[in-house]
Amino acid sequence: MVCTITNILSRIDFTEIATVVMAIFTGCLWCSTRKLWKMTEKSIKLGRDEFIATHPPKLRVHSVFLEKGTDPPIIGSKNKVWNIQCFVDNIGGSTAIIKERNLTFKKIENPMPPLLDFDKSILIEKTLASGEGTIESLIIDDNVVNILRLYETQLGGGSQMSNTNLYFFGYIDYQDNIKTMRRIAFCRQFNIKTKRFTKVEDEDYEYSY
Repeated sequence: MVCTITNILSRIDFTEIATVVMAIFTGCLWCSTRKLWKMTEKSIKLGRDEFIATHPPKLRVHSVFLEKGTDPPIIGSKNKVWNIQCFVDNIGGSTAIIKERNLTFKKIENPMPPLLDFDKSILIEKTLASGEGTIESLIIDDNVVNILRLYETQLGGGSQMSNTNLYFFGYIDYQDNIKTMRRIAFCRQFNIKTKRFTKVEDEDYEYSY
């Protein structure tokens, strides 16, 4: 009996057994690690989505100003174009990815229409982290420049007009990091005396979602 057991043991390669056991252990460890990694990744994504949902990005348009062009043209130099510039800040708690932008400056007769007549929009890809800002600009159409010149002539002739029927308006479409689309829209009336733009207090023109 002892000889039989000894013969059996002599035929067993313990190195092979150890290799098989190690392989099984390694496979189990890999499966456990992979499962844990997937759970961790899912947990991180849920945490990120929850943070963005409770701290969404929010854009703000402010400090709009008119920059006059060269008038009259200066001989021998490149004429400076009339344009409007404004600041756009992300005052929300997470990153905003701007996808589309519309800036329009034109004459609107009273009464104001229920839907504004926007000019052509521009598709862009611009990222603003929380607390970051950018400057957007719009070159003014020659017909509108002529209206501005007429207002200034009238002002110089003693006109008491202040608010004009020229409006700077538009919208910005942007995404958060979980691809929720958002929009901010604005409408500002130009004052020929102060050269400033005043917010139009109407929720159909000024809103954010």
